[in-house]
Amino acid sequence: MIKLSKEVAEAVFGTKKAIVGGAGDASSLGSAWQWFVDPSGKIPKVKGSEFIALTTDGLYTSFNLVNWIKVQQDYYAIGSGMHFAAAALEVGKSSAKAVEVAMKFDPGTNFTIHEYKL
Repeated sequence: MIKLSKEVAEAVFGTKKAIVGGAGDASSLGSAWQWFVDPSGKIPKVKGSEFIALTTDGLYTSFNLVNWIKVQQDYYAIGSGMHFAAAALEVGKSSAKAVEVAMKFDPGTNFTIHEYKL
């Protein structure tokens, strides 16, 4: 995940604060993070990845960094363990606990849990 600078958050999302995360192809994620740090260049072509952005205006998702769709669902998760995490959220678990549940059942969900608040 990356916390965007105020300038980048305003340019990309029209908001003062934004945190972006992603799941999928490591090379695409790296290219995306580099662009978010310095968006003066062309938006990178990404494939095999999904991105999620938490902004002061809501939650957004994208597969290409160009088209951001506002999430309308009460609960949303990305990555290979998304179904496990979404189910845990649906039954009232916290976001951190939802990731723990996904880690238990999905071998692809295996990173340290970090919680962010805007």
